[in-house]
Amino acid sequence: QVDHDDLFLLTDTDLKDMGMRLSENRSLLLNHVSTLRFAWRHEVSIGGDTLKEALRARGKSKKVFIKRKDTRAEQNSRMLEDVTGFEQKKGYVTWADHAGVKWKRAFAVLQGGQLYLFKNSDAPVSGVAPLVARALDAALVTASTHAPHSLFIQAAASKASLKDLYLALPSEEERDEWLQHLVAAASLKLLNTVFGGALGGSSRPKSAALVLVEGISINQAGPMSKAHVSATLTDNIGVPKHAFPPASLPHEPWQPDKRGVSECETLGGKAMLSKHLLEEAGDGACVFFEVRHTVRNRLGRASDRPDTQYWAFLELDKLRPGPLVLQLYKKPCVMNPQMLRGAGLSRLTKKEGSHISLDVHVRVQGAPGSGGLSASLNRSPSSSS
Repeated sequence: QVDHDDLFLLTDTDLKDMGMRLSENRSLLLNHVSTLRFAWRHEVSIGGDTLKEALRARGKSKKVFIKRKDTRAEQNSRMLEDVTGFEQKKGYVTWADHAGVKWKRAFAVLQGGQLYLFKNSDAPVSGVAPLVARALDAALVTASTHAPHSLFIQAAASKASLKDLYLALPSEEERDEWLQHLVAAASLKLLNTVFGGALGGSSRPKSAALVLVEGISINQAGPMSKAHVSATLTDNIGVPKHAFPPASLPHEPWQPDKRGVSECETLGGKAMLSKHLLEEAGDGACVFFEVRHTVRNRLGRASDRPDTQYWAFLELDKLRPGPLVLQLYKKPCVMNPQMLRGAGLSRLTKKEGSHISLDVHVRVQGAPGSGGLSASLNRSPSSSS
C-alpha cells in the first residue's frame, strides 16, 4: 500500500524494494506516476480516460523552446560541413538534463553516433569544447510529452541515468526530423557490427602501441620556467580518456641557444597505449602533446597553473611503426580531433621550424613481451632503449 502523499515521491529504488524486478515495468509505472503528478498539479480532470486527458493537457503545457536570432548560424553550418567532410544534422535546440526542469538554448550537432551541444554556432568551428557530448550507442530515443515538440534521449536503453537528456524543437515537423536522425545515429554502431566494419573501418592498432617521446625542437622561443611535455589520450570528440604523467625538460629555465632554438634530444618520455586504452578511446582517437610552462606575472610571481604554449597531436587511426615528427602549433590547444580534420587543420597557426620527435612501436597481439607495460610518460632515458 502506498499513501497519496508518498505516491509522487516513488523512485526506481523504492519499486525494486517493493519487489518489481523488471526495469521495463518500473519505468512504465514511474512514467504514469509522473503523468498523474502533472495532472494533479495542474488540476486536470482525471476521470474517464485518465492518462489520455493528462497527456493531452501535458502536451499543451508552456512552451520551452527558446527563440533567438543568430546571423552567423547559416555561415557556420556551411563551414562545419567543410570541416567534417560529410553531411550531418545540426541546428538550434532547447535542452534540459535528466530532470527536465531547467531549459537552455544550444547549437546541436549530430555527427555519426555522437550528439554535441554547443553554446552557439561559433563554438564548433572555433574549436571550443561542447557543453554536452553524448554517445548514442544503444540509446533509447523517443518523442516525449514532457514539453511541447520534445524528445527524450535515454543514454542506456535498459535504465534511466544522469546522462539522459530532453530536447525541445520549435515545431512538430522539426521534432520528427530530429527523431529520425537520432534513431539512425543510435543504430549506427549496431550496423557497423553487423556489416563487419563495412561502413568505415580503422587501421588503428587493436592490441597495443608504445610511443617514445624522444626529442623536441622549438624555433624562436623565449625562456620557459618549469617546462614540461604532457600527453593526453582523447576520444574522437576530445573527451580525455587518460592523462600521462608529464616529462620534464632538463634545464631550468629552459631557454634557446645562440641560434634561437630551444631543443632537447634526450627527452626520453614514453606513452604505452594498451589494448584497453585503445578500445576505450575508440576510433578517431588522438594523443595530444602540450608544451607547458609556468607563467610569471608582472611582479615575478609564478602562477599556480602551467600554461600551454605549443602543442601537437597524433592521430591513432594513422599510427604506423617507426620514427615520426609532429608539427608544433601555437596556442590555444584545440583538443578536439573532429575539429582537426579537413579544412579545420588549415585554421591552426603553425610554430614554424618546430616539432616533436617520436618513435612508434606497434605491438602485435600475442607477440613475445607484449604485456607487463603500464601506461606512463615520464622522463626515463634508459627505458626508451
